[in-house]
Amino acid sequence: MKTPTKPSRTSSKEHRQSAAAVKSPPPTRARRAEQRTITFLTQDEVRRLFKVIRSKRDKAIFLVAYRHGLRASEIGLLQRANVDVKQCRISIQRLKGSLSSVYPMQPDTLKVIRSYLRTRVDESPYLFVSNRNVPISRLCCIISCRRMGSWRGFQRKSVSSIA
Repeated sequence: MKTPTKPSRTSSKEHRQSAAAVKSPPPTRARRAEQRTITFLTQDEVRRLFKVIRSKRDKAIFLVAYRHGLRASEIGLLQRANVDVKQCRISIQRLKGSLSSVYPMQPDTLKVIRSYLRTRVDESPYLFVSNRNVPISRLCCIISCRRMGSWRGFQRKSVSSIA
């Protein structure tokens, strides 16, 4: 008795080889434009910017962010308990792998923060709150930064160079 023969697999092997040859290469990352450069504010531009700011809250936000190099998202994380008025220090929780630490504050920065806190009537533990008494968002900081910059003609400057 003859055993039935199995169908030839040559066609399936050929199919597998041809499918392997059709595989596309992994996607490459798009590179940033080489001409894009970040420009920072000069000391004169910083002085002009702070002259435009009328709100005590905005002045405190911009001064703390400028002096301590905070990201917009780090501003919203600050709490009242992070500010040590007696020792003139601020505890900052950094993001994106930066080192969180306690930093000394300039007397004028502390004066602006205290002035802003005297105007607040809410009991929120956050240092900077929006008009809805929730922690200020990253987007709100960026919008304020762009608005202040556009008033003084800094449209071409980077948002991160201001805040």
